Amino acid sequence: MRWCCANRGFKIVSTPKSLLHVRWSKIPRYLARITRKSACAFVSIAICSVFFRQLNINAQMEYLLDSSRINNLMGVLRTTPSAEKSNRPIIAVIAYGLPRSLRFTISSIQQNIIAPLEEAGFGTCIYAHTYLHSKIISNARSRETNITLDNEEINMLRPCKQSAEQLESVLVKQSGLLKAVKQHGDGWRDGYETATRYLLALHSLRVAVELALSSETWHVGMVIIRPDLLYHDRLDVELLTRAISLNSVVVPRWHTFGGLNDRFSFGAVQPMSQIGTRYNLISEYLSTRHKFHAERFMGWAIAKILEDVHGHVLCTSMTASRVRAHGKNKRENFSKSIAKICA
Repeated sequence: MRWCCANRGFKIVSTPKSLLHVRWSKIPRYLARITRKSACAFVSIAICSVFFRQLNINAQMEYLLDSSRINNLMGVLRTTPSAEKSNRPIIAVIAYGLPRSLRFTISSIQQNIIAPLEEAGFGTCIYAHTYLHSKIISNARSRETNITLDNEEINMLRPCKQSAEQLESVLVKQSGLLKAVKQHGDGWRDGYETATRYLLALHSLRVAVELALSSETWHVGMVIIRPDLLYHDRLDVELLTRAISLNSVVVPRWHTFGGLNDRFSFGAVQPMSQIGTRYNLISEYLSTRHKFHAERFMGWAIAKILEDVHGHVLCTSMTASRVRAHGKNKRENFSKSIAKICA
């Protein structure tokens, strides 16, 4: 390249291949053209960067949710300091309700809920809510008479986070909602005794789920259990990982009673957390003019939630029996099937 001067000013004469001449008078237009081209190129690069970054995120999510790669998740997820020690993806285990019969069921929870998760490479963090009792209780429906409950029993689960409230104060707060429930009839036909306890259970469940959601731990899945259940079968971890990948939930295929079984469930965090806080949907459910009933409300809530998140209902044959405060098992019917709605 050679440099020379002309009568009209400085100019650049390139090599014979390009023969590009730039005069002083044309420099502003030339620079503007270069700037426009550079800006377009920059925007194109930015768009491509975002596009390929999203592709990379999607690929990572597919990788993370593939059950065959669950053991390779180590170190990828953000966890609390205690979870970092185990360096495992964390499943939130939600326990709620009355401190009732955990001393009879704790072994089944450890062997059939916690152990299968840990053996598959997951860590677990239990979030619990319960009620403090100051009185002896009786329940005609469950045939429990003059029972003194242990307010410290929930500690047997060794929860990561826990909360407890005075039963009487929550009953006062729920009096208005119970009044609204009564306007639609008694779904259990026992003088609204079960309806009252079910409202307490749903409130307890909501608080426990909110404890998990407020945690700094990033959970890859959620399992909701009742501490008063004796779990007869091991948790199907492969089905759990499938539910996580499909943003779906798993429920028992028995004891449906016109809806879906609400005894325990597991699946992806997003739909499970909404199912766990379905207490917030009670007023909307009552507006449909249906009687308030556990299984029917569960079925209605899951249908509504999964429609919003584009998830599915998966079903498990896993079984569990209720254990009363005096240690007696409730006889259950595990034969009813809901296979037609299972994905």
